[in-house]
Amino acid sequence: MLRFLARRLVGACLVMLAVSFFTFLLLDLAPGDAADTLIGDVATVEQLEALRHQLGLDVPLPLRYGQFLVGAMQGDLGVSVISGRPVAKLVAERFAYTLWLSLAAMTVAVGLGGLAGVAAAAQPRGFVDLVIMGMITLGQALPTFWLALMLMLVFGLTLGWVPIIGGGTLRHMILPTVALSLPAAAVIARLVRSSLLDVKGADYVRTARAKGLGPVAVWRRHLLPNSLVPVITMMGLYLGQMLGGAFIVETIFGWPGLGRLMVQAIFDRDLPVVLGAVLLIAVIVQLLNIMVDLAHAWLDPRVGAEAV
Repeated sequence: MLRFLARRLVGACLVMLAVSFFTFLLLDLAPGDAADTLIGDVATVEQLEALRHQLGLDVPLPLRYGQFLVGAMQGDLGVSVISGRPVAKLVAERFAYTLWLSLAAMTVAVGLGGLAGVAAAAQPRGFVDLVIMGMITLGQALPTFWLALMLMLVFGLTLGWVPIIGGGTLRHMILPTVALSLPAAAVIARLVRSSLLDVKGADYVRTARAKGLGPVAVWRRHLLPNSLVPVITMMGLYLGQMLGGAFIVETIFGWPGLGRLMVQAIFDRDLPVVLGAVLLIAVIVQLLNIMVDLAHAWLDPRVGAEAV
């Protein structure tokens, strides 16, 4: 298991190195830079070049990337070109909002999706199963941005039950959480249903029933534990997707999270902030993948034996 962890950590470091390099390269190739944002369109060429020299933007790309790597390995992600604040502190503040939003959305998605999947698998092809599968299909078909706008229109503007913009209270979290969680709940429900139906036909389940084990015991001891492996994989993937891809929901609802910060930093060509946000997301995704693999090894001893 230790060798497995060592391999995964080395692979995670290589992935983060590649992510940082390509992010650095793509932003450098994009037209304009932070100096254009700061100085505007009325400055002369001499003033623009002087500002670029002051910000260090005229340094060759390999040298700038090397300086960034040295600082990142020491925990220094640089300073925001636009706001002048340390990137590490700025990213940490915004990530806290995204983390709470993603955890709340994942909790709702797992709760709704798990219950719907279990209910659908209890009587396959029955009335409840057909209704739930129809709702699942609808949930997967709705674009997240459209769902967010409809929630804002109905529950925020028309009914006035919850605020639609900002992130000051828990009430501000309700609509973004629902918009993020419903598509994930639909996928989890379909996966739970499919996994339970596969496990239901296994030999060991039939043997347990033949030995006189009751329905509740069969579900608790055999069906649910053995159907969790694909569900845990999907949870890890979706949580990473929520952390890195919540910028649409955050932008629509004005949620002050990491995704919204990164979008604004891209428009401002604030390279240190973009790099800091991308690196943090890459680290979180890699850690989630490692945790998912460890959970697989714990639930399925065969996976743990192969990892060793």
